[in-house]
This record gives sequence, structure tokens and C-alpha cells, in this order.
Amino acid sequence: MQYQNVVNLIKCCKNKIVQRGDLSIKGKGAFDVATNVDLEIQRYIQNELEKLYPDIDFIGEEEATHTISRCYWLLDPIDGTTNFVHDVKISVISLALVENGKPIFGVIYNPYTDDVYYAISGLGAYKNDQRIHVSNEDIGQSLITFGTAPYNRQFGDETFDIVKSIFKDVFEVRRLGAAAYDLALVASGTFAGYFELVVAPWDIMAGILLVEEAGGKVYLEDNFMSNGVMKSKIVATNKKIHQYMVDHVTHQNEPK
Repeated sequence: MQYQNVVNLIKCCKNKIVQRGDLSIKGKGAFDVATNVDLEIQRYIQNELEKLYPDIDFIGEEEATHTISRCYWLLDPIDGTTNFVHDVKISVISLALVENGKPIFGVIYNPYTDDVYYAISGLGAYKNDQRIHVSNEDIGQSLITFGTAPYNRQFGDETFDIVKSIFKDVFEVRRLGAAAYDLALVASGTFAGYFELVVAPWDIMAGILLVEEAGGKVYLEDNFMSNGVMKSKIVATNKKIHQYMVDHVTHQNEPK
């Protein structure tokens, strides 16, 4: 497979995000929206992928059929749609090729910086064709990012309790609002760790491969990878702080 062809077609969507024009916004649920640009990008990428690889199925966040097969593309056309709607320039395109429940190729594209993060199973992780690795920071030097599971606000108190519990030990915390980009930045060493209590597979599948191929480690709830539409709790780290993060996110650090 010529993965560069896939990267190139994703980069063709740059101006659709950067020069966004007038937006048509529709609600998909509480605090969950999609725009005409989400739909335009998904339809474009789906059509182009079907031309290049007609035998590979496709699942996208928007207009998704959720039919799981042995091999399929999994797309989030704009991860960080709320950022996009409010013109906070932190939104990415995330695409993974999934085979037998596991990502074998993943690409995350930041159109604002023109940075491409990609990984191929067994062949490493890259940013703009330069090999990337997770950081080697200990807890005290770690910059941690997290997601608030905004469409599942019943987890809000738990999320911020976890943030409070780790804030005293780490260097700082950040909240970007785009899970795929959080994972790309863990893979490239900017963040030492990331967590979120509920996240969808199209947000994280490409990023999971990036982190693992960059030498990091990912914790997911049981059965997530065998069911491509299940939402999951995730912890991704530089490996060095992995047990600390998993213990805090799963509350294993609490007294019995």
C-alpha cells in the first residue's frame, strides 16, 4: 500500500479547515456538533479512498454506518470541532487503517501548522518524515494533557478530581480539546501523558498507533480494540510514568 497517497489526499483538505468560510452547524447531541466542513471533508476522503482502495471498508464519525469488518478505514474528519466552530486553531484530521481490530497505519494532520504525524505498524512513528519518540520525563518534569469527555458530562467531577490528584505531582497540565492531537503530542514528546474517561475510537485509533510506535504505552478498557465503535477510557504515556497515570485514572492509588 502506498501510504503517501493517503497522506497527500488528507493534506488536500487543508484549506477546507484553514479557510473555513461560513459554517452550517447541526447538533448531534448534548454539547456535540458537526459542521458542513466535517461532512465535506469526510465525503471527500471517503470518495478518494474508495477510488484508491475499493476493497477496504470505511467508517467515519459523521454519517457513520458502524459496520465493522476485518479491514477498514476509520476517520474523524475534524477532531476538535468545538475548537473549529469557535475559531480556536487546534483541530486535526485523524485517519487509521484498522485490521483485525488493531490499527496498522495512522495519520494525524494539523492543517494550521501543516504538520503530518503518521505511524506504520512495526516501522515507527514520524512527524513530517522525521522519526519521533516519546519523552523520557519523570513525573515531576511531566506536562500532562487530558480530555473532559464533554459529551458525557456525568464524568466531569471524576475527571477534575483526577486532574487535581495528579496536579500536585506533575510539572503542569493542559486541555487542548482534540484527543487525536493530544496523542500525537504524546508520541512526539511534547506531553508525557494523556487521559480521558470516555472517548470514541475515531478520535484515538490513529493516535494509539503513533504513541506505541514512538515507544510509549496505551491503556484501554477491556474489549475496546475488538469493537471499533465502543467508547473507552484511555491513558497514553511515555511509558516511564505509565503506572502512575493508570493508577490515578483507575483509582488504584486510593486507600483500600
